[in-house]
Amino acid sequence: MASNFDTIFADSGVPALMESLGSSVTYNDPEEDAVALTAIVGHTEVIEEADGAASGGRRKRYVREVIVARDEEGTYGGVATPKLSATLTIDGEDWAVEAIEAQSASTLKLRCVRKTVSEQSRAGYRAR
Repeated sequence: MASNFDTIFADSGVPALMESLGSSVTYNDPEEDAVALTAIVGHTEVIEEADGAASGGRRKRYVREVIVARDEEGTYGGVATPKLSATLTIDGEDWAVEAIEAQSASTLKLRCVRKTVSEQSRAGYRAR
């Protein structure tokens, strides 16, 4: 059961935040149709790690928090029960849902990741 604060925040706080901080994203569930919605997209954190391959390349892991509404029928779209197999398309890039970090009566905070591989630099490799 939602508290009085949750009810008031869902009615006035969430719409104000979505209007001022919201971005268009698409929630892609492999078992259902894609859903266009408005979400508050956090900054991107870059974590660089050795990939363990013989090439000496490095792997970059991009992490960001995304806050979405839970009301699927609401003005800003929403996801009532997100799945860890889902992805979010943000500015044309696919981000995998890695964890559900927090839930309230009206919003969810998702941790999303995107991974890339960069190769090791080799001196004189392209020299002619």
